Amino acid sequence: MSNCTNDIILKNAVSRIEGQIKIDEETSSHNKGRMTITSGDGAIEQSLDHFTKLYANYVHILIQVEQCYDRTIQPHKHDAVRKILLLIILCIIELRHPTHKMAHSKSRRPKEERTKWI
Repeated sequence: MSNCTNDIILKNAVSRIEGQIKIDEETSSHNKGRMTITSGDGAIEQSLDHFTKLYANYVHILIQVEQCYDRTIQPHKHDAVRKILLLIILCIIELRHPTHKMAHSKSRRPKEERTKWI
């Protein structure tokens, strides 16, 4: 693959990252940096759906940037792409915790509904 094609893919990925970060910032400013899991099931489902979409988009962008990283030969460009990769990985890690927490809080049942195996 040519250097120009690699640059186009990387520019597209960076613009998608900027869009994702903007969406993420709007969400966090709307929630004032807090996530309320104790609210109704509809709010949990909606938040879980939102965070799962963000997570999937970041993973898709990560795959594209990783391919660019593997194809890059120039050392200075290689370092720049590596920094972008680290940014995406950090965003994915930050999204994983609340998504995992919401998914498990949704699946919890009251104690009286749990089956006893004794």
